[in-house]
Amino acid sequence: MKRFVAIVIVALTVVVAPLLAVGVPMSAQAASGAADPPVVATDQGGSAVGVPEQELVSAAASPGAAVSYHKPDGMILSTGNLYFTSHDVYGANVFRMAQTSTPGQEITLYHEPPGSQFGDIVFAQVGGVYYGYFFAQTVGGAVIKRVLLTGSPTATVLTRPINNIDIVNSHHNLVTDGVNLYWQDGSSVKKMSVGGGVITTLDPTTPNTPTAGVYLSNGNIIYASVNAVRYVPTAGAVTSPQVRTIATANTT
Repeated sequence: MKRFVAIVIVALTVVVAPLLAVGVPMSAQAASGAADPPVVATDQGGSAVGVPEQELVSAAASPGAAVSYHKPDGMILSTGNLYFTSHDVYGANVFRMAQTSTPGQEITLYHEPPGSQFGDIVFAQVGGVYYGYFFAQTVGGAVIKRVLLTGSPTATVLTRPINNIDIVNSHHNLVTDGVNLYWQDGSSVKKMSVGGGVITTLDPTTPNTPTAGVYLSNGNIIYASVNAVRYVPTAGAVTSPQVRTIATANTT
């Protein structure tokens, strides 16, 4: 019997409330203050139909309603859209769909052949153009790729292979403030411009994988170093990571 994994729309207050309590934004895009990409609806054939958000006439998805049967590897929300990566026997994809869509209305923005796998995804506006940034597994390790959110047959590779990052089991491990990208590999927290280029180490961490994810909050990156939760300013720090410890668990 074939099993499906569905993406569902559920009440977000249970998840959002704890995050807001510690000052963690729902997404890096919210932290940057950048506008979200325009809402995209789909017609019955799954083709994109660009319409202003206020003109969308659709009943909100009821709690637990499936919007896709593709298993997500990484996912990010804009105001009205859902962007996610997924892979199966047919290959790896970056999908876009309206949050009120139903299964089958996914729009493929980018595709790679069978054997490929993607990970976390974020978006940023660069020079008035919206791009999606995502992890992609390669033979030598994971790389960060960039693709137009309007869709493209090609993606730009921004990094060399990173061989100490687990994009399969680590989640929420790529964030952006619209200027830089931030992530955590097996031994450090990294930063790179959204245009690519030099990769800067913001903080060393105790070697561990998979990581617990990175979060932007008030100009800081919050991360876990095994059993210690710490923060580092996005501009870097001159103090020891130990003095920037927020909490320490008794066990790992």
